[in-house]
Amino acid sequence: ASRSAARRRMLEAAGVEFACADAAVDEETLKAGLVKSGAGAREVAARLTAAKALAADAPAGALVLGAAQTLELDGGDMLSKPG
Repeated sequence: ASRSAARRRMLEAAGVEFACADAAVDEETLKAGLVKSGAGAREVAARLTAAKALAADAPAGALVLGAAQTLELDGGDMLSKPG
């Protein structure tokens, strides 16, 4: 599962047993390339999610939950995580 504290709380509240797995994905570089190619917020989130799930250091056969979120304003500008 994600290392996001909010996602961890949601899974715990739902009673889901899970373990966190590292995923070596350079999100900012991947996102920059996607945005440069014209991808919108929905596609960026979908591609980041897939990349993280596929890169997860998880045991063979494990069910892997990848997650990413983006925020797109009415004018089409996309906001990123702070920091």
